[in-house]
Amino acid sequence: MYGLLKNGELKLYNKIPNVYKLIDGRTVTNYNLLPEDELKLEGWMNVIEHKPNFDLETQQLEISTKEIVNGEIVVTYVAVDKSILEYEETV
Repeated sequence: MYGLLKNGELKLYNKIPNVYKLIDGRTVTNYNLLPEDELKLEGWMNVIEHKPNFDLETQQLEISTKEIVNGEIVVTYVAVDKSILEYEETV
């Protein structure tokens, strides 16, 4: 997983896109093949995920925090009961 810091917002991606627009406005194909140092200059960082143990049948994970630590994005999740989420959707 990768993250991108863009306009002060951290966005998470499963992979680096194949086609993407550089900071200078040029669109690049094979963007995902750019050297790591160039991707870092563009704002891309590795993501480290901290997930608690949870019951897949009764709970799901939600992002609690996203922060940059030592040049990487650290994402912390919390387990939330699905019944609470279903209730909130019906209200």
